[in-house]
Amino acid sequence: RRHLLALDASLQQQTQAFSDHAATGPSAAVVRARLRTQTDARQREQTWAAFHNHASAAAHLPVEVLRLRRARARLLGFPHYAAWVDRDAASLDGTTGWLDTMARAARVRAQRQEPVEPWNRHSAPAEGPAIVLARDQVVRGLQDALQALLPGASLHFDVEPRAGKRSGAWTHVPCSAEAPVTICASLPSAIDLEGLRTLLHEVGHAAEAVLSPSALRIAPDALEFSSTMLEPFAWHAPTLEQLGGQGLDQDVLSAARRARLGRPALRQLALARVDRALHTDFDPDTDGSALPWARRVYEDVEGVPRDPRDATVATHMHLFAHPHGYAARYATYPVGDALAEHRWAHGAQDLSSTLSTLARTLWTPEGRADPIGTLSRATGAAASPAAFVRAALARARPTS
Repeated sequence: RRHLLALDASLQQQTQAFSDHAATGPSAAVVRARLRTQTDARQREQTWAAFHNHASAAAHLPVEVLRLRRARARLLGFPHYAAWVDRDAASLDGTTGWLDTMARAARVRAQRQEPVEPWNRHSAPAEGPAIVLARDQVVRGLQDALQALLPGASLHFDVEPRAGKRSGAWTHVPCSAEAPVTICASLPSAIDLEGLRTLLHEVGHAAEAVLSPSALRIAPDALEFSSTMLEPFAWHAPTLEQLGGQGLDQDVLSAARRARLGRPALRQLALARVDRALHTDFDPDTDGSALPWARRVYEDVEGVPRDPRDATVATHMHLFAHPHGYAARYATYPVGDALAEHRWAHGAQDLSSTLSTLARTLWTPEGRADPIGTLSRATGAAASPAAFVRAALARARPTS
């Protein structure tokens, strides 16, 4: 018992050190914003390299965190940390092989897309229409949808940027039932479809927090299933028109949504594989730095070499800024993407009815215990990555 408490204290100390080091430099969200606005490619490369160089300076911290997690798992009788995480998994058996299947399809899609350096990724023109929406009008529309599902529920949006506010997006669930569940972000007054996707994702978390009994713990592998299922509505013409968009072509929007199943999806799949490999196969005592080790896994999944300065794995707060966090469970994001495509192919393409369906299915005791089976029954088709694969491999329709 004393040994376990000592390991937990050390793990808390090392993850706090990781967070403290990250706080001495710009966040990933701030860097992305800079890369979007900088017009000179050399300046963008310098910004990108400085961010990764800053992460590399503390590359020893992820290794120490991995060492402590492994020691903790072995003390509890598990061969590695991922096995300890899996003890509470709700859908692990049902999703075996999904990531490999998805990665093969995403690589095919990525090969059709124009190669771009990592520092130019955020400044490159998006595949699809350049749609701008008024943030406050979008928030009002989403509030209306939530109030229809949750009349009288205490929900709040805090999405305006302000000094001292952390970057990124998250949902704050208070300990007190009297306080509101709050969707938090720092978004400009005009947002694009990625900004809308972010808000829809957090709407899923917020609605789940209000509707699902607090005693029902979400399985670690299912943390992002519900929120990810709302993301396709960011490329849904009727939803966009309700939120202020005008004269939108659904075929163009669908092609833009499918384009995200190439390189963007492949990056998520690669990170999920890196996360899993670090917590199963990486040996902190003999494998040296986690940075080149992780780059090799990234390259294996993505099928292309990474810049040797790349320190992506050491920038991920999800993996190393908390004693446990999303460690060995980051696959919840790409598996959630597969489920989102499955639901989109087999369910109603209406935001309000989708929220209602989630409330009756995944946000129930049965849904928490068996999310894959519950979604399969709700859609009338066995949940699988098949819809993701079809969408990733679909070619754009020729224009007349």
